[in-house]
Amino acid sequence: MTVINWIKPMSKQLGFTLIETMIIVTIVGILAGLGSAFTVNWVRQAELNTATASLESAINLARSAAIRNETGVVKDKTAGHLCFSNHTLTVHIGGDTSGAESTCSTTSSYNFKISSNITIKAASETDNFKCIAFNNSGQVVTAAGCTMNSPLTLVNAGGSETYAFK
Repeated sequence: MTVINWIKPMSKQLGFTLIETMIIVTIVGILAGLGSAFTVNWVRQAELNTATASLESAINLARSAAIRNETGVVKDKTAGHLCFSNHTLTVHIGGDTSGAESTCSTTSSYNFKISSNITIKAASETDNFKCIAFNNSGQVVTAAGCTMNSPLTLVNAGGSETYAFK
């Protein structure tokens, strides 16, 4: 018997070594971390876009309802209101009786839910946006606590995304 026959031939290695496995796990972890960061930013931007579209729709509804003037409000009295509280935009049309003004306490006609991460601010206000009032011509009018022709800014509290709405 020769020495060469006595030593068994080396078999081929099957599977991965511990080091190769750890490198793969590290790479997958890094990619997952980057992916989640991009997803969070995407969700914040989607919330902001949804809130912006809701605000535009609510303003247009309040203005058109004020112009329609179903309760017969005259002059510069408020025929329609857009109010914001508890993360909900609400449109109020006229008062409960003929000729009565609309307020944020009258029955709401439309509701738009806004994400709890979104705040709406008026440029002229230090507090959050509360309401906009319209007369029967669709013009913005003075009403208690309401914004007067001021650009609105939507801010996503979870990040730095903002959108200025005029």
